[in-house]
Amino acid sequence: MKKNIFLILILSLLLCACEGEVNQPIEEQPVLYYKTIKVVVVSNKKTTWYAGTRWYKQKIKVKSKEYNIQKEFYLTDSGAFASMPYWNCKEGDMIAAELYSWKKESTEEIVKREINQLK
Repeated sequence: MKKNIFLILILSLLLCACEGEVNQPIEEQPVLYYKTIKVVVVSNKKTTWYAGTRWYKQKIKVKSKEYNIQKEFYLTDSGAFASMPYWNCKEGDMIAAELYSWKKESTEEIVKREINQLK
């Protein structure tokens, strides 16, 4: 009986002492915005080979002059009806891309920007 009372007292003291902080600050998460921009093709390296079917591989590097961001994309496709939309692009050509921007709403600060995909 004494053990049970002692155990209940110890447990209640521990539970009261372990109360968490109620007013913890919540860190603001950045919000994602996206828009379509024009980018310039910096380099376009293409390879094609035949191994039972036609294979296409392309490494295209683009740069946004407006935001001063670069990104490389690796594209592959195969088959007789392969669709490589940027196969005929040359250096200096303008193509559309999707720009992702993460922004904190309270301070209007841009946290990060990147070119997400070619359109």
